[in-house]
Amino acid sequence: MIVHNEILQQIEETLNEKRFVTISAFAGAGKTTLAIKYGDRQTQAKKKIVRFINVDSADKVLEAYRQLVKEFTIYVIDEKEENIIRLVHERIANLNSAILFIFDNVEDHKDIEPYLNSIINILNDKAQVIITTKNNNLSDDIENIILVESFSKKEAILYLKKSLKNRLNKKDIDKLVEDFGSNDAASPYRLSKAVAYLKANKLLKVNDYINYFKNSKDDHIETVLLLQLLEKSPLAWQIFYNILQI
Repeated sequence: MIVHNEILQQIEETLNEKRFVTISAFAGAGKTTLAIKYGDRQTQAKKKIVRFINVDSADKVLEAYRQLVKEFTIYVIDEKEENIIRLVHERIANLNSAILFIFDNVEDHKDIEPYLNSIINILNDKAQVIITTKNNNLSDDIENIILVESFSKKEAILYLKKSLKNRLNKKDIDKLVEDFGSNDAASPYRLSKAVAYLKANKLLKVNDYINYFKNSKDDHIETVLLLQLLEKSPLAWQIFYNILQI
């Protein structure tokens, strides 16, 4: 089982070699958070342009590209999809900075296929792409898939013991694994959030954290807020820099 920092390193190595990588995991495993955190590192360390696109539907992808037309002040006469894609990529090709596209929550490969083909044909080495999906069989054409798997119960217990050392007793550990897992598996993302929260709040009891988690409207509300901002403003990477330090 590889944990988040190791997955981030794997993303880095894959993109440097192949330019395209797909992160596949079940809902709630933290694949979107991983992609966002990697994108944040790219903006901070390498000054790379990063654009996050929610791919709930093909219409959302096209709308995101229409926003890029406005952002880059591109004059468009013919607003057909293929023309918008081409003009955006041609403008990016003339910029001094490289770009990272994050296509998040892809359910149908056809929704992003024309965009990927254009990136390959026009941007070449100027662009890198991260795709996140729940479907690890998204397309026969997609390679370089990183699977974010669940912890087994044994792995979850070892992770908690290593991360929190003597902070928790056996009863606390079992309770966390039970509440943040199912079918003999546990979510690495949710456990990592629990570890971070318990480390930051040393007097907090495990039952209190679990109740806090269950009463929250969303167990990763920071990510939800960030997704909303990322779709509207590229400046969100800077605004939420501290939020991503998980």
